Amino acid sequence: MKSNYVVRATKFMEQFYPYLYKYDVEKAVTFFNNDKHRSVIYRHGIARRVLITSDYVVKWDFNKKNCKVFGGCVDEYNRYLKLKDTNYSYLFAEITPIRIKNRTFYVMPRVDYLGVDVNKDIYEVLEPDEYDFICDYGIGDIHDENWGYFHGVPLIIDYACGCESAS
Repeated sequence: MKSNYVVRATKFMEQFYPYLYKYDVEKAVTFFNNDKHRSVIYRHGIARRVLITSDYVVKWDFNKKNCKVFGGCVDEYNRYLKLKDTNYSYLFAEITPIRIKNRTFYVMPRVDYLGVDVNKDIYEVLEPDEYDFICDYGIGDIHDENWGYFHGVPLIIDYACGCESAS
C-alpha cells in the first residue's frame, strides 16, 4: 500500500535535512538529488522556499520581513484552519505542518500544473461565487503561479497573503 504523501514528505525531509543544514538550499538540492537519485526541484518566492517532488511540496519561510508583508507558512496554515470549514475549502490546497529537528516545515499536495502553464488567470476558471469568496475573504496575491490544477480541478496553492490577519 502506498503511504500518505505527508508521511512520505516527513521521511523525505528527514533524509534531506542534513543537506539543508550543511549547504545553501540550491547546493543541498543538487547534492541530495545526486546522492539519492531523486529529481527534487527547488523554487522560492520573496518570502518562502519550496521543494517540489513528484506528488507533494515542502514549504518554509526564509525572509521574515517579507513574510510580515506577504504572509508566511504560519499565516497560510492558520488561514487553512479557518477555510477548511467553509463551503469553498475545496479551492485551497491542504497544508500540514511537520517537525524535523525542532524546525517546522509545511507540506501540500503537488498540483499537476500551474495556472501559468495554461496562460489563464484564476478568475477565468472559477465560478463567480468561488471568485467572490476569495475576494470577500481577503485572499491576496493570487497570480498564475499561486494556483494550479489538481486532478483537473483548480486549486490555490499559495494563500498566505491576505488582507486580514489569519493569526
